[in-house]
Amino acid sequence: MTELISEEDIQSLLSSLKQDSDSDLLLSDGDASTSGTQESLALSKNYKIKIYDFKSPDRFSKDQIRTLQMIYENYCRTVSTTLSTYLRKFTSMHVSSIDQISYEQFTKTVNTPSTLAVIDMNPLQGSAVLEIPPVITFSFIDRLFGGEGSVIKDFRELTDIEFSVLESVVSRLLSNLREVWANIVDLRPKIERLEGNVHFLQILPPNDTVALINLETKVGDVEGTILFCLPYIILESIMNNLSARSIYANYSQTQGESYQEVKQHTMKLPVDISVEVKNIKLTINEILNLKKGDYIHLDKKVTDEFVMKVENEAKYKVVPGTKDKKMAVKIVNYVKEEEEEEKETLFSD
Repeated sequence: MTELISEEDIQSLLSSLKQDSDSDLLLSDGDASTSGTQESLALSKNYKIKIYDFKSPDRFSKDQIRTLQMIYENYCRTVSTTLSTYLRKFTSMHVSSIDQISYEQFTKTVNTPSTLAVIDMNPLQGSAVLEIPPVITFSFIDRLFGGEGSVIKDFRELTDIEFSVLESVVSRLLSNLREVWANIVDLRPKIERLEGNVHFLQILPPNDTVALINLETKVGDVEGTILFCLPYIILESIMNNLSARSIYANYSQTQGESYQEVKQHTMKLPVDISVEVKNIKLTINEILNLKKGDYIHLDKKVTDEFVMKVENEAKYKVVPGTKDKKMAVKIVNYVKEEEEEEKETLFSD
């Protein structure tokens, strides 16, 4: 049986605190009946005390919560673009908060009816849950059926056709999810099933810890909060990689690989190269009278350097010649920046 602390005991404790202001206070009793006592003692010495629930202990560290915040902020940016394009209506999304609660607490926050997508987080073991509130659900459906995506007053259960239409929206949300998790795990999420009632969604024991990501969503003038329930048991195998340091390290490696891949493709692109022999002036009459076999006199010797242009930009100095009985040029130098500037000035004048 739990022994309750009397008011006299409380006064005695407060008196001892006043006499010894430099001593530290250790509170070890976690029973809810002593919570008022703890708060009174905390106020007497300005202690910041958080009541700890031993039934649902914190499993995610602050660094891991911050990492999830970074991941889903990137997710919101990509999803906002995807949904705006798909719905043809401005859509925005941002992370409002990330809480770690029990799965039972999550089920109590979900309204009925609601759209609940059970997501297979392959290759991670387990399933996550994406909850779309009715106000956002019916805005999506109304927009996809040609409406304005406005708010409706009476919410109801979805029909089979509406579930099929909404499944396409969830699929697009999952494609963006794979992209933002790429630096940590090669995630290949897919929809297991869609439900309309949270009571049919017993995928975890009630006391299991989950990270609840609150995504504030706005579709036109309609606002709501999409919930992403991410169980701890799913992320347990990659907890060591769930840190900002790991993300930045993987990001740098990915960027390096992407740079090399882009470089390889760029090196294969064809470009136009031309050799400028000489700029000469001819009258329109002379040009019209030109025919095959005519010679054009140039004020330049064969031994002089010509200019080679790459995509109409002067880059090299070359001399003419032949190679394998074909006309060719030999690169002898680079065109200096000063010379390019002088030519641009002459052309502009």
